[in-house]
Amino acid sequence: MTAPNGQNESVSNQAIESWHAVLRGEADLDEVLHKDCVFWSPVLFRPQEGRELTKLYLTAAYQVFPGDPEAATNEGEDPTGGQSGFRYTRRILDGNHAALEFETTMDGVTVNGVDLITCDDDGRITEFKVMLRPRKAVEKDQEQMAAMIETLSVEGCLRAISPISSPGFPGHSNHWTHKAGHTPTTSDRRAPTSRT
Repeated sequence: MTAPNGQNESVSNQAIESWHAVLRGEADLDEVLHKDCVFWSPVLFRPQEGRELTKLYLTAAYQVFPGDPEAATNEGEDPTGGQSGFRYTRRILDGNHAALEFETTMDGVTVNGVDLITCDDDGRITEFKVMLRPRKAVEKDQEQMAAMIETLSVEGCLRAISPISSPGFPGHSNHWTHKAGHTPTTSDRRAPTSRT
């Protein structure tokens, strides 16, 4: 199918499918993100530039946004394969651009948001922008993301010293599980997942 601007919609669809594979633990963020990717946070003034910073923020979001699984509805698509309360409820594709509306619940706060994703002609994500509503959701996101970024940053320093003791990032064999209001520890790791 051809988009109005003459580009093939399969490029953005390919990027979205790759992003969902990361969320299911079947792909690595390095394979999905362009080296010059830019991440726009709903709570930061400046963009976060480069693959490494984008990975840090998306990894933190991966831990925070699954939300409260018990509050999950059957509406929408769970990109993690049924492991979370996070649901994509709408998908709009246009050439190298995609808008994915999502819903989740974090500590009892209903979150509604949109991931705006741009990819290059090879399907690698070049820009990832997250928008959230309502205000309580933005505040909850800021609180939980700050704590997770700090945790991941500390773990990143530990990984540089001793790779054996480091937690896995999405797409790697060791995933963290995250419960709202709980700081992850090494005992929170899920069993390794197989890649397909």
